[in-house]
Amino acid sequence: MNLTWIVRHTERQRKLMGRNERDCRFCFKQYPEVTFRKTAHLLPEFMENKNIIHDCECDSCNTLFGTYEDSFSKFIGMHRTTEFIKGKEGVPSFRSGDEKFTMRYGKCKEGENLLTFSGNSEINPVEGGFEIRAPKQSYTPLHVMSVCTKSSILWFTPRTCLISIP
Repeated sequence: MNLTWIVRHTERQRKLMGRNERDCRFCFKQYPEVTFRKTAHLLPEFMENKNIIHDCECDSCNTLFGTYEDSFSKFIGMHRTTEFIKGKEGVPSFRSGDEKFTMRYGKCKEGENLLTFSGNSEINPVEGGFEIRAPKQSYTPLHVMSVCTKSSILWFTPRTCLISIP
């Protein structure tokens, strides 16, 4: 199947290929050998991506990449919390790899973003803010690379999928 780039930013979502007409870009299987019921996101949902989706990832590969995204999330570490990056359930808390330090996101009475800290960590003032040192949670580097590679394949290969950006 030969597909071309279709990327546009509109108010409405571009219609993706029918679920029974798709083939998987990663395992190369087609319907009915595999199903395409799940929504496949070009970038992980935990990076505030709810809308950039594509139509060439089967449910099995989607589930596999979902497990890899856990390592990618741990690789990013506390930045998801400090940068207020909303995932499926809002801005996540951060717990250090040694579980001795926790950072939580919230809002103060005036409605501004607020970070609260508990436990032991190295927090040092620096010009314009502060530096926090805490051990990351363990992750699998190969899984991190797989998530980055998946997104790159979808964005940069000539034979790609229909990508919908509302």
